[in-house]
Amino acid sequence: MNKVLIIIFFSLFIINNSFAKILVLECRYSDNKDTIVLHLDTAKNHWLQANTRKFEIPQVGLMYDSKFFLAAEVMMTPKDTRYWNNQYNDNARYSHTMTFFDIDRYSGRFKMHSQMLDQSGFNKYYKKLMSLKGQTNIYIGLYNFAEKSDGPGYRLEDFGGGSCSSSDKEF
Repeated sequence: MNKVLIIIFFSLFIINNSFAKILVLECRYSDNKDTIVLHLDTAKNHWLQANTRKFEIPQVGLMYDSKFFLAAEVMMTPKDTRYWNNQYNDNARYSHTMTFFDIDRYSGRFKMHSQMLDQSGFNKYYKKLMSLKGQTNIYIGLYNFAEKSDGPGYRLEDFGGGSCSSSDKEF
């Protein structure tokens, strides 16, 4: 009986490990040599880490047949808010940075942008996000919405793109 339990235990352990795969992508921007390393839990649809920054709460890492959609929310510090106020020469109370990746699973090509939002901008963003639920190209919908909404309290930073490949790097 003990042998059967041990076999069942190891079988479940091996099966669970085979589905819980951490994918590490090394992404290089087209216009320079900067890279960003992304850690994704493909079984749970979570974005776990960007470079050496581990997210305290796993972020969205949706895996589609042909693409990855990654979204991370980072709360700003007062210092971050002052930085963006200086960058945009406005007085908005920026409180959230939303960062998005759209990565083609076949070619490795990616696009990336961030949205800096005050609370009102975050509410608009969230309403738009909920309207896109279930669509396969959330990235484009959010990007287009950010372009139309760009102004004090809702800012778009387009980082362009590049290409990603699998990596063995770990942090």
